[in-house]
Amino acid sequence: MSGKQIMKVIGLDLGGNRVPFQNLSDEEFKVMSAELEAINFKSFANKVD
Repeated sequence: MSGKQIMKVIGLDLGGNRVPFQNLSDEEFKVMSAELEAINFKSFANKVD
């Protein structure tokens, strides 16, 4: 599950996942963040400013 980590990328830190879901490792988070950056995710994601 990476929904909360995706929200963190756009600036909304919702904390960690509850059991039974696991958090992404630091390396997995870095890879996911880079992939989202590569598709310019922030430009079309709804976000709070």
